[in-house]
Amino acid sequence: MKPIETSVKEWLTLADACRDAEEPSDQLNAVLAVAFNAFDFRIRDNGSWAIFDPAQTGLRYAMVCRTEPQEGGAAVARADMTRCLAGLLSLQPYTASIDATRLAIRKMLPGWAIRVGECHLSDDAWLCPDWNDPAHGARLRAEYGEPVVGHWTNDGVDIDRRPAGHPALALCEAACRAMAEVVGARRAGDAP
Repeated sequence: MKPIETSVKEWLTLADACRDAEEPSDQLNAVLAVAFNAFDFRIRDNGSWAIFDPAQTGLRYAMVCRTEPQEGGAAVARADMTRCLAGLLSLQPYTASIDATRLAIRKMLPGWAIRVGECHLSDDAWLCPDWNDPAHGARLRAEYGEPVVGHWTNDGVDIDRRPAGHPALALCEAACRAMAEVVGARRAGDAP
């Protein structure tokens, strides 16, 4: 099944939500889960969404969300799924867990370098294609071209979140901004 694609604008809006969040949030975790394609979503014949939890073996429903037909397309579908996911027990705590976010990044951006740091002033997160990755370096070069100084392909996406206290939120913001760059490059069909 093809995942719902998140647009550049949606990634940037989500990055801003991570930047502006004062603390971890189940609602923000649910929105991130939809954007990160952490669950399989399928539309059933009756118009409801069947949501499958990848943590379960086989194809067991995590839940079924009934939605009424509405205008608004993917944005409405995404909002409906987010409401359904907000109460799901196996929802990953992306906004509170560096490890949960790191795993999502590895799935979305294979071959990217990840760095997270914290001090008394700020939480820092940095993501960048790892051109030396033996498994992904050649693919990254084919996809993005050679890295260019002053561009995200060379300098990465660097987040300095203040005040300090929630490094996972900094990593979530970095992931969303990196995905905005990647989706934008794919849609433009050109490398830097």
